[in-house]
Amino acid sequence: ESNDVDPASIQTEVFRLPSTCFAEEDGSIANSGRWLQWHWKGQDAPGEARNDGEILAGIYHRLRDMYRT
Repeated sequence: ESNDVDPASIQTEVFRLPSTCFAEEDGSIANSGRWLQWHWKGQDAPGEARNDGEILAGIYHRLRDMYRT
């Protein structure tokens, strides 16, 4: 476990969302060495994991709907 923060000891809400890693989605990789590389998905994401864009879009749409009502 790379995250050793105890959620009970801090005064904030902690959410762990099932997201994909770079090998589970199509896309590009770029770095400060000025190279860009396209890669294809190596395998499907496990379980209910979604990519970051889908997660953020879902949060955005739900928040927008909450403010409209």
